[in-house]
Amino acid sequence: MSGRASVTPKELRALALKHAPIVRLHSSDRFRPMAPDAFLAGSRLRMYDRRQQEHMPLHPVLNFTTREWTKPPAVRALMGRDYISPPPSLLGRLGLREDGTNRRPFDGRAGNAGNIFIEHRQKEPKGEPDPNGIVPTFYYWKSIGSGEWLLTYWFFYGYSRYQVLQLFGHQGDWEHVSLVLDGSGSVRGAYFAAHGRPRRVKADCLETGDGRTIVYSAKESHASYPTAGEHAHGDETDEGPTWETWQCLKSLSLQEWRRFAGAWGAVGTLAATTGPLGPWYKRHRM
Repeated sequence: MSGRASVTPKELRALALKHAPIVRLHSSDRFRPMAPDAFLAGSRLRMYDRRQQEHMPLHPVLNFTTREWTKPPAVRALMGRDYISPPPSLLGRLGLREDGTNRRPFDGRAGNAGNIFIEHRQKEPKGEPDPNGIVPTFYYWKSIGSGEWLLTYWFFYGYSRYQVLQLFGHQGDWEHVSLVLDGSGSVRGAYFAAHGRPRRVKADCLETGDGRTIVYSAKESHASYPTAGEHAHGDETDEGPTWETWQCLKSLSLQEWRRFAGAWGAVGTLAATTGPLGPWYKRHRM
């Protein structure tokens, strides 16, 4: 790696597997990690139109008996009973508009009309009780200059809830942690995302297990922290179940849905209670 502008996909995967973190889930968290594909399988793609104050289905419904796509009657559309599984390839085609705006309702960088979202049929999807080997973690790699590289790991949860304001939560939750590597591939620190600007933690302040960085996932908000205990924003972490992320590791760059520019989750009354934008549009952050 040293002195090189890039690494090959094979080298990157080897590094991603080597450094994939141990995530300690909170022992009392009801909302566990979830595979994005599983979330999509229980969801439908919808369009938000503020003028009508309705959530309209974006595309036809699959008839599971005939295996044909049919246009749903308007009443059924408004009642919202036709859940389908939007193909990842379709989501990938619904990226940023030509003017650079996204498609997420209530987003400050979204267009004025025709914004879209993925709505899961369960109000609060619970995820997998044991995500090991089932729920994927997604990695992304970039140079940050001065001979350092950022290896970011993204985690998806079906639902997130703020602990200070229990009434506030949202479907879909993309969280991440970024490891800082030097030219030899050694960890020099990490950035932890916790509701705001990620802060860098030096390598000698990181907890490790079997040579891997330990990441603590906050109860139900899933913010990432370097230690167990109480944190800002009412977050709490503990030494709960272990998620070995290397058991199911995938490249973010190879996911068909990565360019989807709508909301990963239902629309709420605020941006904070609406599903988030996906990781592809946040990959250059720390």
